[in-house]
Amino acid sequence: LSVRAPEHESDYHVLGALFRQFVDDKPDAIAVCTQSRTAVRELQILHRAHIPVFFFNVPEESSDPDVRSYVGYDQEEAGKTVGRYLARLLRGQGRLAVLAGLPEPTNQLRVAGFRRALAAFPDMAIVASERADWMPSLARQVTEGILRRHGALDAIFAVSDAMALGAVQAAKVAGQLGRSFIVGR
Repeated sequence: LSVRAPEHESDYHVLGALFRQFVDDKPDAIAVCTQSRTAVRELQILHRAHIPVFFFNVPEESSDPDVRSYVGYDQEEAGKTVGRYLARLLRGQGRLAVLAGLPEPTNQLRVAGFRRALAAFPDMAIVASERADWMPSLARQVTEGILRRHGALDAIFAVSDAMALGAVQAAKVAGQLGRSFIVGR
């Protein structure tokens, strides 16, 4: 098993180089998780080398006939599930924040599902929704700012587990750990 990834999820410009490294390694197959349409074009590197490609956790279907399969889940339903879960924990009322990822389909679908679930609970309000671009360190900074501006929150929905970890660090510094539910997806 060989694992390669860009340093940051937004470093799409290095995907072609990573794919060429895989070609040199001659793997039996490659699994790709990316939101980048550029990466889809770069898949030709793998196709020319006759390396089977599987997508995972990518919400958009690929029209690429050489992509063998998709493994994943319904991103919008995931957001709805978190929304319903927090509504149950908070008994249908509370002040919440959303930590969003990059403006890509996975993020957009999860946030849309979350908002749809909360629409059934008029006493639940999203008081802040800000991007943290999938990065824990940025999520910490963004959460610190949200907590300074909005005070105590009942819950924070981080659209990824990595961002949730950054939010936990910020809540701890602000003395909010244990007072706010922090959920990642």
